[in-house]
Amino acid sequence: MQYDAPETSELEVFLAIVDQGSFAGAAKALDLPRATVSRRLKRLEERLQVRLLRRTTRQVALTQAGRDLDPHARSIVDAVRAATEAVHRSEGPLRGLLRISAPPGAFRRFEELLVDFMAAHPLVRMEVERSTRQVDLVAGGFDVALRATPTLDPGLIARRLTHTRLGAWASPTYLAQRGHPQGIGDLAEHDCLAGFTRGERPASQWPLLDGGHVSIRPRMASNDLVLLAAAAERGQGIALLPELFATGHDLEPVLIDRIGTQSQLALVYADRHTSPTVRAFVDHVLAYADQLFPTPSDVARAAAVP
Repeated sequence: MQYDAPETSELEVFLAIVDQGSFAGAAKALDLPRATVSRRLKRLEERLQVRLLRRTTRQVALTQAGRDLDPHARSIVDAVRAATEAVHRSEGPLRGLLRISAPPGAFRRFEELLVDFMAAHPLVRMEVERSTRQVDLVAGGFDVALRATPTLDPGLIARRLTHTRLGAWASPTYLAQRGHPQGIGDLAEHDCLAGFTRGERPASQWPLLDGGHVSIRPRMASNDLVLLAAAAERGQGIALLPELFATGHDLEPVLIDRIGTQSQLALVYADRHTSPTVRAFVDHVLAYADQLFPTPSDVARAAAVP
């Protein structure tokens, strides 16, 4: 059976509907009339002779054929965008869409870093998602992500910005009122302020330097480091925070010889179709990192899964 090859614009419409969750959202994201979005999806389904989406009055859902097409469509669209950007780069300034995922409160001056890049490259459009959720770069359509984590996903290129130690911190006021924990068992008598595991669910354990874990019952859990640090600084409990972040607040280390783990702040991106815009952004962040952190930046490839 012969099929007509889909056009890139049809695949872009298909992906926009999936990402936005509706035809109206896709039309808005692509700046197209809704009728055009519907027409292009219908044309794509006719070319492939399959139903890609199930429509209801409130939402759309992928069929099995749609799920099979999704990763291939993203690869094709990414390749075309990368090729287009490469041509534009050779002829003039950077342009196109740059999608970034970064945790809130990653480090000071991160906002300044982003704005400076926008000012230097006025034809580049940026979408920045602030979340500790560890997104799938390829499936989520992200070009680059900032990660503060002990480990990195396989198959990604990591440009390490700095090392940091994850540890427990509390304000002098809190420790004066509640006392310093003498052992990890004492944490049961203290208010703990916890983050989210992989940015997805409240943590119920804190890491130990010997490789184990201690169970905690958080008084508050949040994926926002700024909120956790503010609560700890106001005497509301003991928070697990990266050292490079905590040292900017009026906080003292707690059980420094027992609680914690080594972590790293890294910029990660997929090792394929790296566009000139992504490369320029990576270089821009590394230039800032050399000013912000004492540890020299270097390149590390995340270990592949055997």
